Amino acid sequence: MRHDHQIKFVRSTEFYYKQNPDRWKVETQSDLLWLTKSEKHSLVPANPKPGDRHEVVQPIQKRFYSTIGIDYMEGSVSALPTRRSTMSLLVDKMDDQVLVLRLEGYAHLGREFDLKLLTESSSRGCELRLLGTVHYDRRKQAITRFDAVGVGHAWGRRTNEIRLDKYPWMYGIACELVTGDAPQDLIPPYNLLHYNPTGPYFEH
Repeated sequence: MRHDHQIKFVRSTEFYYKQNPDRWKVETQSDLLWLTKSEKHSLVPANPKPGDRHEVVQPIQKRFYSTIGIDYMEGSVSALPTRRSTMSLLVDKMDDQVLVLRLEGYAHLGREFDLKLLTESSSRGCELRLLGTVHYDRRKQAITRFDAVGVGHAWGRRTNEIRLDKYPWMYGIACELVTGDAPQDLIPPYNLLHYNPTGPYFEH
């Protein structure tokens, strides 16, 4: 992402691999986040009251930020360890049918930003601010919407490959609840199948 002349966010048209004849522009990637049944239930307070706030359990925070909250624009990337994070849900609105929770959080991931590491491999890191809402149908006892967006800055390299000119660069994420009806909804999360230096996808 970058700012245009009106200070609005627009998608970058720069190239990651400028010296590659088959290079591609900075592009959108997609992934999935899976929760266990008990983790899903932990998102919804048992006796909600307007204004109540609770912290999302650490396994969800770690998995969300380290695998979804990272810069995915370069394509196939491994998870980043979480240095510091918070994620909370505030009871925003409620009635007999619907409970609306406001999601807020931030995370510091991977290596800390340091210009001295600009040319070093394995120096990836990022910081992300997260906002969103969760809708819970109290009669069906089911989450019906999970909308979240995040904006952050990323830096560093996986290897010694070329990166964007702007350093650190901006990136964004957008999340929604999938129904499981579409074929792509059933693809396992990338870091569940592939290399994940932060440990097992599900903690026991």
